[in-house]
Amino acid sequence: TDPLTIWQALLEEGKGVPRGMLTLLRAADARVDAEGALELRLIPGPVLERLRGGESRQLEESLSRRAARHIPIHLLEIEDSAESTEARISPVEVREGRLRDLLEREPGLRPAVEELDLELLE
Repeated sequence: TDPLTIWQALLEEGKGVPRGMLTLLRAADARVDAEGALELRLIPGPVLERLRGGESRQLEESLSRRAARHIPIHLLEIEDSAESTEARISPVEVREGRLRDLLEREPGLRPAVEELDLELLE
């Protein structure tokens, strides 16, 4: 199976993704290189720093386990330009994504969130 398809399935399920990074990783530009490795193109910032700090190993292990074969992950820094503008995610989108993830894990909270028009704070 194609590494990109496996990556999308991993992000869809969310298991094996470092805590608090799911929404941001969904915004990353993911491609497969000539050797079959998954390239994650990210703008400089906290997500890229966390991944370079070792959390990419957890992702790589989760991806490889799902694929039943080793799929390396290469992290690439992209400049903050028109290319990355499409992948840019706002703080509002991050909070909304966290709330969506929370409601998926805890569906019993949905009535209170909707009734009281709640949102997550930093």
